Amino acid sequence: MESFILIAAFMFGTIIGSFLNVVILRFRTKETLGGRSRCFSCGKELSWYELVPILSFLYQGGRCRTCGSHISWQYPIVEAVTGFMAVGAVIAFYSRLPLYDAALNFGFFFLLGCVGIILAVYDFKHMILPDEFVWLFNAVAVTSLVPPLATRITADGSFVAGIAFFAFFASLWFVSGGRWMGLGDAKLSLGIGWFLGWSGGGMALLVAFSTGAMVGVLLIAASKFRALFLPERYATLKSEIPFGPFMLLGVFIIALSGIDFMTLTSFFIVEGIPILWKF
Repeated sequence: MESFILIAAFMFGTIIGSFLNVVILRFRTKETLGGRSRCFSCGKELSWYELVPILSFLYQGGRCRTCGSHISWQYPIVEAVTGFMAVGAVIAFYSRLPLYDAALNFGFFFLLGCVGIILAVYDFKHMILPDEFVWLFNAVAVTSLVPPLATRITADGSFVAGIAFFAFFASLWFVSGGRWMGLGDAKLSLGIGWFLGWSGGGMALLVAFSTGAMVGVLLIAASKFRALFLPERYATLKSEIPFGPFMLLGVFIIALSGIDFMTLTSFFIVEGIPILWKF
């Protein structure tokens, strides 16, 4: 694949990522999505050269050119993640599908991914998955089950799988009184099942639980080390960690890689057992 296509995809993704930052920061505020961007500290409207994705942040050293206040790392991170998501989708779809199907899959996945990025960042910042974007994610996901789109999108979605995932997470939320799992996570699992089906969705949730557990352990270990110097600040097993970002990370990894339970099972049977038999 020509490198200029990947570069163009990355640039396109970073531009969209810049817009996603605006949506995240202005959501549930009195501000609209229109109007010029400005510094949150001094209120100065930003010029076009201060809004170039990633590059402006790096050139300005992560500070406002006018007042010198720090600019959140959220801006370049979201822009870069959206850019790499676009590149990943191009590689995943255009390398193995006819042009029309590849374009349709790219558009569908990129739209779903943009909503997912908004949800992940908002959940990370505010510990809540807003219903407006959860149901938008689910609405986009369920369209992959509707003909003729169902015959064009590569995901192996299942309406029943979405209901089953929701029932599982909702039961965890109900039994624990919201301590183990938020209801927003249960609602989000609907779209995961509708988009990825039993095998892919199950694998995505396995990735979510695994990465969430690893990050939790690392945070606890780091916090306890830091507590040697700042005893009042440390994480425990009761500390809240948003689960939505890990669910969405699992979705994107599985959707782009194509790995699912069936693939892993086949690999183990074909490759793993003969290797183990030799020992």
